[in-house]
Amino acid sequence: IPPKYDDKRVRSLFEEGKVAVFTSVIKKKLKGGEKVWDKMAPHALHTQTKQDAQACSKCEVVKYQKIFNMTDDEVERVADYIDTFAYIRKCCGLQSSKWERKRLHQCPITKEDMESPDYPHCEAKDKHEMELKLESLGIKTDGDENEGDINWSKVGDCKRFDDMIIGGLDFNGREFKGCDEMNL
Repeated sequence: IPPKYDDKRVRSLFEEGKVAVFTSVIKKKLKGGEKVWDKMAPHALHTQTKQDAQACSKCEVVKYQKIFNMTDDEVERVADYIDTFAYIRKCCGLQSSKWERKRLHQCPITKEDMESPDYPHCEAKDKHEMELKLESLGIKTDGDENEGDINWSKVGDCKRFDDMIIGGLDFNGREFKGCDEMNL
């Protein structure tokens, strides 16, 4: 499939067989409607939006099942990985959700907060069990070698980060300055 966008770098990568078959983007609301913009999107076999992935991650996995020639079991495993990783991402690390950091700092959380669609309900699951589940799925990713400094990268990191937050750190390792001053 030839590139649809005439960009020398992308064309060169395509010719070398290095163009991604899949890309993720964020839909932006602009005057005149929504727009998805990403230089790679015109070349990808599937473009996934953040909004669609958040609404139904398994639906997104099913959409690229044919591209990767995945079995139904592989789709289930990848969907399970995505759901488990989403929990870990929201509930563990120095970039965890503001709600989880508030909870760990013992800041007040109201009933309205808990009813917010953004509230991750981290307290409803055992973090260590979720870490073990993620590791057991055996899906490895190539991440930033420094990722473990602020985000989960191995079993035991949830407790390590929780202890750091309880000990006075907040978003990205900044100093916690009080519930009213929390970094998002």
